[in-house]
Amino acid sequence: MKEIHTEVEIHAPSEHVWQILTDFRSFPEWNPFIQRIKGEMKKGKHLEVFLKPQSLPP
Repeated sequence: MKEIHTEVEIHAPSEHVWQILTDFRSFPEWNPFIQRIKGEMKKGKHLEVFLKPQSLPP
C-alpha cells in the first residue's frame, strides 16, 4: 500500500475546511488529480481513492 503525506496551513474555520474535504463528489471540480473517492467515511473504515496523475509537459 502506498501512502501520501502532505501538510498545508489553511486560514479558514476548520468546519468549513472539513465540509469541503468531505464533499467527495465535488473533488474533480477543484482537484483533477483525484478522480473519485469511494467508501464509508467513518473511523476505522477505509476509503478507496482513485488518482489520475497529470501528464508532464513535452
